[in-house]
Amino acid sequence: NKEKYAIIGGAGYIGILNLQKDILNEMLSPQIINRLIYCQAMQPENAYTPSEYLTDLEMGIFAELQGSKPVDLYRRNLQKAYIAQLLSLQNAVGISPAAMYTSDLSLIDLLSVLKAHKAALLKKITVAIPSVKDEESKWHLMDIADRLKRTNDSNLAAGTGPVKRNISLRDFLNDMPGVDKMQAKSMNCWQPVEEQ
Repeated sequence: NKEKYAIIGGAGYIGILNLQKDILNEMLSPQIINRLIYCQAMQPENAYTPSEYLTDLEMGIFAELQGSKPVDLYRRNLQKAYIAQLLSLQNAVGISPAAMYTSDLSLIDLLSVLKAHKAALLKKITVAIPSVKDEESKWHLMDIADRLKRTNDSNLAAGTGPVKRNISLRDFLNDMPGVDKMQAKSMNCWQPVEEQ
């Protein structure tokens, strides 16, 4: 009963949003992106690349951009949560301009792929906005476009999301498939990658 649920303080959409955030936190973790980069390095011709992965996620989450369709409340929440997780992922590289370009993670493709994806998504949203008839959907798209613009080159505020920030390459190696902790401690950039 929706009326009774509302009286006792229920907010169903918040529960769904929390689920959406939890799932996105897993799907857009630095470890997942790093595994894709690792697989691309090992098998470049057959790999599912980070760029392809982010594009596939975007096509599902922002499906309404095709045809400028209305975006309902739950989908608006999902899209905002996706943007928040992208920014949180960027925070993982470094939360200041200096850290962003000098940290261990800035030396691999994570930030390059992320910035390219954010720029492409911003362009699609900007192109779609004039054609959107639904007022709330238009406000929503204008809002997330603004969030992406403001965080392209500026310092990101800490606490965007639950992703651990300033993660080292050793942390990545510890989570890499086929690499145990002892191997991770001994690996360095001068060691050749063995052919599979």
